[in-house]
Amino acid sequence: MLTEIGGAVGSVHEDDDVEKAYQNIVNTIYVRYRLDRGAQ
Repeated sequence: MLTEIGGAVGSVHEDDDVEKAYQNIVNTIYVRYRLDRGAQ
């Protein structure tokens, strides 16, 4: 998971793209967390 985040952040260069990528990563992790919690 951490390597995926590092790769996603490292692959973008524009500040706006970094912000969008960060939000997408946070949203993805949050959704996965909620799904994992819901499955238990």
